[in-house]
Amino acid sequence: MLDFVVHHEIAHDIRDHLGLLDEERGVAELGEILSLHAAEEGDDLYRFIEFDADIEALDLQMSEMGKFAEIAAWPDAEIEDMFFLQMLAMLLVREILDQTHEPVIDYDIRTHPAPVRRALIYSETMVISFCDRHPAERNWFENIHDQVWYEASIVAQTHGFPEGRWRGSKMEDARFDLLDPIRPSLIDFRKKVGLRGQ
Repeated sequence: MLDFVVHHEIAHDIRDHLGLLDEERGVAELGEILSLHAAEEGDDLYRFIEFDADIEALDLQMSEMGKFAEIAAWPDAEIEDMFFLQMLAMLLVREILDQTHEPVIDYDIRTHPAPVRRALIYSETMVISFCDRHPAERNWFENIHDQVWYEASIVAQTHGFPEGRWRGSKMEDARFDLLDPIRPSLIDFRKKVGLRGQ
């Protein structure tokens, strides 16, 4: 997890997030104090920057790990274990960061997205990243993904998370279709930020 945090912070630099904030908002620093500024702006720029850094961090991790170069040749059981454990660790860390059980909508005025939404983006990105590097069918990874979320839901229930947050049949706050409205904008944002480094 510490490795991911380091890569997340490196991603802010690689993706020139500070330069983008300076150009678009006249803000040349990233930090929790920006939550107030984000509320004033009332847009998704800050949250998209955090989503972008999360996605880029996972890509950096996978690219830097030499073993991922040979991932296509790994036995299925080894891939399954790696995928399962890495995703479960990230979901559990996000649950720990979500202990206050604040409504997801309250995060819409902050710089950092709700932990459960970041978990959704991260787990979806893991499916895509592993599919890009391994010949298994996408639904194989999606099935493992669903098993991980099931295991995380058991932990969430043990820790008293309300129904619908990290667990439950409806999962109001953690349904993947909740990403549908932001997905096109996030993809456009990632392309825009990616062009800045060229």
